[in-house]
Amino acid sequence: MKKIVLALIIAVFQPLAMADCIDESNISDDFACIEIWNPVCGCDGITYSNNCFAENAGVINWIEGECQQQDETLIEGRWVTQFEGNTSTTMYEFLDGFRYTYYCNDSSNDCDSTYWNSLDTSDALPTINPYTVNDSTLSIDLHFGNIATYTLGFRCDGQQVDFYYDEDDLVEGLHSSMARVGVDYVNGECYSIEGRWLWNYGGFAYSASTMYEFLDGFRYTYYCISNDCDSTYWNSLDTSNAIPNPDLYTFINDTLAIDENSGSFVNFECNGDIISFGDNTLSYLWRVDLDTSSCENQIVAQQLTSSEGINKPEKFRLNQNYPNPFNPITSLSYDLVQDAYVSVTIYDVLGNVINHLVSTNQSSGFKSVQWDATNNQGQPVSAGVYFYTIQVGDYRHTKKMILLK
Repeated sequence: MKKIVLALIIAVFQPLAMADCIDESNISDDFACIEIWNPVCGCDGITYSNNCFAENAGVINWIEGECQQQDETLIEGRWVTQFEGNTSTTMYEFLDGFRYTYYCNDSSNDCDSTYWNSLDTSDALPTINPYTVNDSTLSIDLHFGNIATYTLGFRCDGQQVDFYYDEDDLVEGLHSSMARVGVDYVNGECYSIEGRWLWNYGGFAYSASTMYEFLDGFRYTYYCISNDCDSTYWNSLDTSNAIPNPDLYTFINDTLAIDENSGSFVNFECNGDIISFGDNTLSYLWRVDLDTSSCENQIVAQQLTSSEGINKPEKFRLNQNYPNPFNPITSLSYDLVQDAYVSVTIYDVLGNVINHLVSTNQSSGFKSVQWDATNNQGQPVSAGVYFYTIQVGDYRHTKKMILLK
């Protein structure tokens, strides 16, 4: 049987030297691959119909998706080296055939994308390096007769790049990786906030009550209208089923901001299928089609680690309820810097007391309480705007929330 491989051969980068890419002992004329288009990009720069075809061509490394057409201008722009939990201290800018190098001058090394984007070439180091790109090979003139050459491998629609040692070097494999300034970079992967995410108070332990869809700059909110809404139900919805007036959002440098409010830092977990916000690992979103059993242990371990190592809050703070709008349950969180008598009260728009939610002494720490849209008598309240106020000694603060039905 003659081997037929559906492959699109294009001029692309080769992340590894061919000798490290093809295992000829795996090549066989006797194989059967199903003709399903689930493309993978082999390290030989060929797009295969699926990983079966790649494996039977002897390819030992591939990534999901089609190979990207090599563009010599792809390297142009501003790049930083980032690793999870660390802020980059160096930025490289490739511009008009020259590589400019910038260092973080912040004493705390807290240089984010706003800082890097505020710089121009006059802020770069005096030594500027000419560079050329030939096909997938980047050559950088380090001066004094030294030329550094790397094979380029772009990922994530050109937002990240891997620099591999050239095949003529004494060492092999990956030299370093960079991401464009402002692009999220977690564990060497790029994750997107776009898509459909589920939420419920208590996380995986309960059927999701709410779905958020991040799409083209808007956050759409959907509610479960039955007692058991599974992924089939959520995937059957479209934007016409969302509640009116979707929220605008931005997602820049790992920070999610809704309707121009102050943003929340997003942590991606479980290969980008779960997100938590800041230090709050007790509330998280998960993708609609996620098999939650594959990530449940990871989330539990993370919550235990977080609770063991958590520090005292530095100041009193009342956080925005989540979710908001909500139906019928929302979570109110607040930070206590010291042991104190705490009062959390719900009011309607006329200033009437609806529910004395908290009235007790509490120890310092990060606190959270749930409101189920009932009054002091346990009766459901009507949809509308409500206010919640925290009183701790002389500290008093109020925020607004919206109940939908």
